Amino acid sequence: MNELIIIDHRYLKVSRNFEEFTNRLEEGLGIMAPEKIRHLGADPASMETYLSETSTNESLVLYNIFDQSITLDQFQKKKIKAKQYHIGNPKMISKMTGINSSTGLYLPIRLLVYENPRQQVIVEYDLPFSLLERLNNMEIDRESIILDKRLQMLIDQADRKNL
Repeated sequence: MNELIIIDHRYLKVSRNFEEFTNRLEEGLGIMAPEKIRHLGADPASMETYLSETSTNESLVLYNIFDQSITLDQFQKKKIKAKQYHIGNPKMISKMTGINSSTGLYLPIRLLVYENPRQQVIVEYDLPFSLLERLNNMEIDRESIILDKRLQMLIDQADRKNL
């Protein structure tokens, strides 16, 4: 079965430089300390339990960061800065996946932060609601709208000048 869906894609220019913005974004997500990860070992079940126990119903958690930065020219050492984040709330994701396993295709949320050729920092992502509304479930819709708002708040907080 093929299904055509409309996705609400966000493309935002932020005012901070790449390092400042990504550092503040990561601080806002509360990355797990390496010693806690070592203590848990490589067991995915332990990680899921830890994330569930340490997050609240409101917090967004960082699942992973993929550094997609590349060096374009060996001689000029020009580097494109880019990071892809996998972000979500373990309790909300578990709840939605329990309702419909198809949510696993879209969660955790993927957020791309990169520096364009003009040194502007760009944030791109697809709104969770626009991805999940095709599942036609009011509870999933409600949770995904909350994720939309929390993600925007996280981005705004990371870009805020007064902190």
